[in-house]
Amino acid sequence: MLATAAHPGYAATNLQFHSGRRALDIGSWVANRLIAQDEDGAALVEYSVLLGVMLVTVIGTIVLVGGWINTKWTTLLTALSGN
Repeated sequence: MLATAAHPGYAATNLQFHSGRRALDIGSWVANRLIAQDEDGAALVEYSVLLGVMLVTVIGTIVLVGGWINTKWTTLLTALSGN
């Protein structure tokens, strides 16, 4: 990835680069124009990243706590079945 020199049209973002692959360069240019240049688009990206981090945390917690609860219920069932 080769960085280009910032000029007034692109100075507000870090999305200025040329990868040498036309499709990636066009996608980057479109993202730069649609999202990164206005504050609402930048806020949208930030909130999307925050939502993703929160989802990963919640799902991980559910998986970990779910396994622990399953073990406790299995132990209780085994103890009650033995009587």
